[in-house]
Amino acid sequence: MRDQYRHCKPMLVIGSGAASLLEKAGVPSTLEDGAPDPALIGTEGETLTKALAAFKAALAGHREFRRETDPPQV
Repeated sequence: MRDQYRHCKPMLVIGSGAASLLEKAGVPSTLEDGAPDPALIGTEGETLTKALAAFKAALAGHREFRRETDPPQV
């Protein structure tokens, strides 16, 4: 997960425990400036259909290079 995040690739997290899994892996849910990470898509508050559509759009786009300024510590 950390490598996928560090390589600025979109990530889809599904389920109620997804946020805690990201936290334990050291993957922040926001960018360095505090803005939501547009390439980190979760199902919390959204239907799976909407989350999958957002994930497909993120996959079709460019990587989220704003992550490169603050990679998680190993």
